[in-house]
Amino acid sequence: MTVLKSLKETAERLTGWARPSRHDLQLAIRKRKANPYRFEDDGVIPNNPDLPLVLYRSPVRLTGDFDPAAVFVVRAERMGR
Repeated sequence: MTVLKSLKETAERLTGWARPSRHDLQLAIRKRKANPYRFEDDGVIPNNPDLPLVLYRSPVRLTGDFDPAAVFVVRAERMGR
């Protein structure tokens, strides 16, 4: 176990923050509609003509029960399976 991971686990135990369970994660994730935005090429910032910026408004309910980063880490781990 790395030192950083050990420190993180110790901090989670001391602060009471923990990783959300599968049930807690399901409650936190909200179904949202994708909002695509396309931008004109202004010559300064490169834009992809085929891929828009996609924004989901408030896709996750963050409560004080969990470390906010842990919610996203657990979600990303489960999506990778």
